[in-house]
Amino acid sequence: MLKRTIEINFKIRIDHYMTFNIEPLAKAFDGVGGVTYSVSQELADMINKDFNVVVPTMGSAKLTGQHVVSLLREKRDGTAVRSKRQADLLAAVINEIKGYSIMDGLDIVKVLAEPCRTDLRG
Repeated sequence: MLKRTIEINFKIRIDHYMTFNIEPLAKAFDGVGGVTYSVSQELADMINKDFNVVVPTMGSAKLTGQHVVSLLREKRDGTAVRSKRQADLLAAVINEIKGYSIMDGLDIVKVLAEPCRTDLRG
């Protein structure tokens, strides 16, 4: 429905789509034992207030899935900053699973792919 709405209202043809629910990502981040990431005091203050979660700010810290989802949702610092933070956090998960066996790594990939919906094949 969203695809059709955009095509009609903005006269933009959409070939394919992908949606992603970030809520289940907490499971993936917890599945790797959390991720190491550095959070600024300003960002932590925004998240701690709005999402009722205490994000550590003492340099690089191990973050839980709940911390990460809160960081992924934060929008007030702008699209470019948010996009970079999202890429950095996903890279942190990849970095965490580099030492995993192939089977354990595939289990995490399955958890990451689960909340994704698309019309792409393969």
